[in-house]
Order: sequence, then C-alpha cells, then structure tokens
Amino acid sequence: ELDRHGPHPIPVVQRPAQPPTVVVVPTPAPTTPRPPPPPGQPTYQNPPQGTPMYPIPGPQLEQLKGSIRREAFSQNRLQVLDAAARSHYFTVAQVQQILPLFDFSNDRLQAVRLLRPRIIDMQNSYQLYASFTFSGDKDELRKILGQ
Repeated sequence: ELDRHGPHPIPVVQRPAQPPTVVVVPTPAPTTPRPPPPPGQPTYQNPPQGTPMYPIPGPQLEQLKGSIRREAFSQNRLQVLDAAARSHYFTVAQVQQILPLFDFSNDRLQAVRLLRPRIIDMQNSYQLYASFTFSGDKDELRKILGQ
C-alpha cells in the first residue's frame, strides 16, 4: 500500500485473526428419570425445584377430615382423600390423624399410598407403623414407604 502523502510504501501490519468468542452455556446435568410408581399408587406433578412445600393448614385439615367422615363407604372416603392429595401436602402427624377415619387396614394402606408422594417429612414416616396392628400390614406399609 502506498502512503497518501508521498510515493513511499508503508508496510501494512496484518494482525492475526482472532478466534471468535465462544460462550459456553452449561447444559443441565442429565437427570435419571424416576421409575413409575408401583401399581395403584397415584402420580402427582412435582413442584419446580426450590418451591417450598407447606402442609395443609389446620382448619383445612379439619374440613378434609369432616368430608371424609361424611362419606359412608370407604371407596368414597378414599376418593375425597385423593382429591385433597392432588393439591395439598401433609406431615406424618397429619397423616396419622387421617388414618383412623378408615375402618379397615387395607383402606388405611391405600390412604398411605395416596398420600405418600405428598408427605413432606418422610424422616418421620416410622411413626406411621403405630397405625397398623398386623405384621403383614406393616410389611406392606414398608413397601409403600420404600423402606
């Protein structure tokens, strides 16, 4: 290239080409899909990670227990409980208040199946064994709780 101010050539310095800037966006770690629940156990949508889970408030729990008591048949009682479990979380202590509303151990076990995904303090699940008399029922409870 020639200098515009005269006939003297000016060397042109070529800069080495800069590599393009690359922004690496971390991809989330692959998650292992959860296995499907055992037959007869409902599936519920889990809240997004970090969403706080609060147990059903006391007055609503009392309303739920009243609704369960008003149903004459155990199947209807379980349907009421299932409907509530779709939108509420429970503590083990609250589950213990609900279980005596079911006359038969099979119905109590089914109630635990419905509530298990919605129990927020599973570290206390050992307390649920007191709600069952027979060892066969306790064995089934152990399976439901995944212990």
